Amino acid sequence: MSRQHAIDDHYFTPEDTAEAVDLVNRTHPDGCRGAFVVGSLSVGLGHAESDLDIVAVHDTAQLARQYVANGRRLDLTTVPLAVWEARAASMARYAVTRTDRSQGDLDRAEMTRIVRYAVAGRLPVGRTGEDAPAGPDRDVVAQVMIYRNAFVVAGLAEDAAGALAIGDPYTALLAARGAVEAGLDALLSAERDLYIGPKFLLRRVARSRLLGPNLPAVWELLHEPVPLDGLTGHAEAVVRRRLALAVALVGVATTRGWNGTGDIAELRLPGGAGTGPTQSPYHSLLRFTDGFVLAGPNTAYDLTDPMAHLWSLCTGAGAADVHAEFTRVLDADVPEAELAGAVAALAELGVVELPRDAP
Repeated sequence: MSRQHAIDDHYFTPEDTAEAVDLVNRTHPDGCRGAFVVGSLSVGLGHAESDLDIVAVHDTAQLARQYVANGRRLDLTTVPLAVWEARAASMARYAVTRTDRSQGDLDRAEMTRIVRYAVAGRLPVGRTGEDAPAGPDRDVVAQVMIYRNAFVVAGLAEDAAGALAIGDPYTALLAARGAVEAGLDALLSAERDLYIGPKFLLRRVARSRLLGPNLPAVWELLHEPVPLDGLTGHAEAVVRRRLALAVALVGVATTRGWNGTGDIAELRLPGGAGTGPTQSPYHSLLRFTDGFVLAGPNTAYDLTDPMAHLWSLCTGAGAADVHAEFTRVLDADVPEAELAGAVAALAELGVVELPRDAP
């Protein structure tokens, strides 16, 4: 794995742990169920001015206070056990369906709390073993984050398409950039690197096993200059490249990366010298407990599991490579000709684009 551009991780230190435990013990003399470091320092994203964010789980009390120790700010939030357990229970299993999307539609503040609790670093205070409060299931939280990002990509792709249709390159370019950011976060969530907020996104990309080697291409796509003179003429190509990356990342996260990315050796991203079918850049793949939906501007198609996986593989690889990967991850016995027919069916729906020399 290339870490050429990665920043060293910075977690909370033993000294931080001692300060946090001392604060929890002083502010909860009657004890607490458990305590955790949350926020950037719990996931290795700390910096020289990072606050130490602490959550203590108490039987009943709820409060939030700030303290200073050794010139450092410590933010302590006390959460009632019932609230902590309710948030954990809400992420006990993935439950987003076509008709009930409430688990995936939590507001940003609530989802941020859930993510912070899922990746929290436990402190040596409070109860231990089976009596210790368990946080939200990290795998389920990651799946919900993948869904949320896929939904964002679908909406922004629709915005980009609509803006281009009326000659508005400004909105289209910004929407496509936002889609790239959501796509990156979807893939990072598949890798179980969870964080809500944009400030650390590229730092997370740089340390990612799958995305890190592709950081130069991602950087160029996000920062490529688009001249203001003649903007309308340049915008569509840039928008398509950005959206192509976003939907490709969502496709991987929603299928092969749904249960983790350990089996994915490397990413094949669009934009290379591929000769095979490519995904429509205006469609995003949503996963529900009861199937897949490929959502695009004013369209939505139900896909079976095999068709969703096949669509996710259409990033420009040749037919033989697509067949090899499909048979490796899903169906070892499907003939190449049958798979080619399925790709053609996706092309008829307008969700896959075939090479110009394809029959």
